[in-house]
Formats: sequence, C-alpha cells, structure tokens
Amino acid sequence: MRNRTSYSPLASSEIGILWMTYLEKTMTDRMLRYFIRHADGDEPKALLTRLQAEASGFIDRVRELFEQERAAVPVGFGDEDVNERAPAMFTGRFDVSFVRVMAKITSGLSALHLTMSYREDIRRLIQDMSTCSQRAYGDATELLLALGLLSRPPIVSPPRETEFVEDLVYMKGQGVLRKARPINLVESAHLYQQMETNVVGFELMTGFAQTALEPEVKRYFETGRELARDTVDMIRAVFMESDMSPSPSTSGRASESTTPAFSDKLMMYCTNILTSFGLGGNALGTSFSLRSDLPLKLGALMTKVFNFAQEGGKLMIKHGWMEEPPQAENRPELIRS
Repeated sequence: MRNRTSYSPLASSEIGILWMTYLEKTMTDRMLRYFIRHADGDEPKALLTRLQAEASGFIDRVRELFEQERAAVPVGFGDEDVNERAPAMFTGRFDVSFVRVMAKITSGLSALHLTMSYREDIRRLIQDMSTCSQRAYGDATELLLALGLLSRPPIVSPPRETEFVEDLVYMKGQGVLRKARPINLVESAHLYQQMETNVVGFELMTGFAQTALEPEVKRYFETGRELARDTVDMIRAVFMESDMSPSPSTSGRASESTTPAFSDKLMMYCTNILTSFGLGGNALGTSFSLRSDLPLKLGALMTKVFNFAQEGGKLMIKHGWMEEPPQAENRPELIRS
C-alpha cells in the first residue's frame, strides 16, 4: 500500500493554482480593508470583516506552501496598493454587490482548480476556499435581497407539460423577414447573469476611471465602462424582443471622489479578473444557446471583450505591473549557458 506520509512535490498545475490564488487573495484583502472602513451599516461591515479575515488566512496558507517548497513567494498586492483614508469611491452597498460578483468568480475558479489538484493539502485548501466563496455569495445575496437592493431575473409562468423540439425553425434566429422564437429559460439564465455582472462592472469602471492616475489607464477604464454599457443594452434588447423585462440593479454607484483609493496596478489586475470572467461567461452562454443568432451576437461581444483584455495586458506590461507566472525550466537556454 502506498505511503501517504511520503513527500510529494507540488505538480506544475498546483504551483500555477497557488500563484493565481495568492494574487487574487492579496488583491481581495486590500480592497476589503478599504471597503470595511467605508461600510454602510453593521451587517455589511460584519460580512466584509469576516471575508477579509478569511482572505488573510488563505494568504498565510498559500505563502506557507510556497516557503515549504522553497519557491519564490509572489509579490501580489500590499499596503502600497491601497489608501484606506481615501474618501468612499462608491455609495450605498456597492461593496456588497462587488463581493457577490467576486464570490461568483472565485466559486467557479475553485471548482476548476480542484480538478487540477492532486496533493491532499492542496485539495483541502481549495475546498476550504470554495466553501467560503459559496457562503459569501449566499450571505451577500440574502443581505441585498433583504434590503430590497437586488433584483431577481424576470418571473415567468412555470411549464405545465413537457415538450420536444419538432422543427429546425427552433434553432433559427432573427432575420430580415423572420422573427426569432422567444429565448428559452436556459438561454435567459446565462444572459441575465452576464447582464447583472456588467451592471456592477459599469459602476466599478466608473469609479476606477475617476481615480486612476495614469491618463492612458483612465482612458482604458472609460473604454471598459462603455463596453459594460453596450453589453447591458444588447442583452436587454434580446430580453425585450421576447417580451421579458429584466431590471438588474446595483446597490450603489460610483461617488464623486477623484482621490485614488487603489493603485492603478491593483485596479488593472481587478479589471483583468473581471474581463476573464466575462469571456468565460460569454463562452458558456454561447454553448448553451440553441438560437443561431445568439452565438453571433455573443461572439461579436466576445471579440470586443478579448480586445479589451489584450489592451489591458499591454498596459500592464508597459508600466511593469504584470507579474510573470511561474514557468518550467527553459532547457534550450540552460544548454546554451
């Protein structure tokens, strides 16, 4: 029988997972510290405080794993990336909406990372992070609903009988002389989630644009703001064509503050995470769509989002903000040296 106590080095995938986790958790930790200072109400503050403590604990666990392997600990984000004394960047309970979106992202990442992990301690770490993310999503959702600050997807009559598709017309989309069928509820579920996330993203990009220091970074966030608005408008039009009226709301908005609360580096990385999530969400929504025009519309949107992400990467490299992920040994270079 295999000795479970024998040492097993980290697999390449596990090193990559830990690296990604460290950057995301150090960013989240700094943002939560700022949000706690400006929290509006006891319940939001308690939620944010708990999440910050959990993020800090995960940072320590990941750092310890790197040190055990005698691996370089990533730089991530630190005190220099947040100004906790800056005025509130957002009003109301926007911080709770942001936490809810991040919980969606980290829940998905944990599910993916778990399937890429082999060592028991790494799997346990990811399972613990998944539990915290799911609880954060649930708590943020319940809090916003209780406060009347979170809109639900459109309400429709439940089906009374089952049916099967009998004609290929079901898959045809909008045409010049043809009206497409109404979107089905699987399609609407994915579309609404993208719409809801971009409503929050619009306010986030507004706050980032107002407080960024570098002029080209400001312009980049302005582009992100318009991209979020275009996404919401496009998806709302699809719903309205199906006689469904979505009304996703945000629990707050960007304030009038122009004082930087976060470094340009941190805001660019945060935007990178949200953009990657947007690309994944669009791809998933496209794969579940049976109406031929929806993948075309989402595909055009994905192209814009991808180009936006590429421009962000170039900006981060230009300013020295993109930390390089771990890599395998460069054998040709070692041979030449």
